Amino acid sequence: MPDDKAYSLAYKPGLATRYFCSKPKPTKVQTFDDLAALFKEQFAEKRFAEVGEAAREMRENVLELASPSMRQAEQLIAERVGARRIQILDGAARPPEEERAVTDILGAREIARVDLGVDLLVAQPR
Repeated sequence: MPDDKAYSLAYKPGLATRYFCSKPKPTKVQTFDDLAALFKEQFAEKRFAEVGEAAREMRENVLELASPSMRQAEQLIAERVGARRIQILDGAARPPEEERAVTDILGAREIARVDLGVDLLVAQPR
């Protein structure tokens, strides 16, 4: 959607139009194939070539949507994520840039889940 407002949309399977419920207005439907092509095009962008940069950008995007209190808690969340990873890895050392990328991804996922009420899925395209 073009802004951060809440919207309700109505769909009917097989039609190429959806409607805003508050003020009926036809809009173009995006099929799965449309979205897959869009994501494929976006994954080809240079900014997604480096996982650390992509993870940082994702964390920043989630934080822009998060509440002020959650943004203030970001560092605490990152520390908790890091502590859990140390327990899971059983002390195995990872390169710092890899740890930062993982912490960015897991922290963004936690903020999205708790504050925004959405599950954040990160997939690596083949």
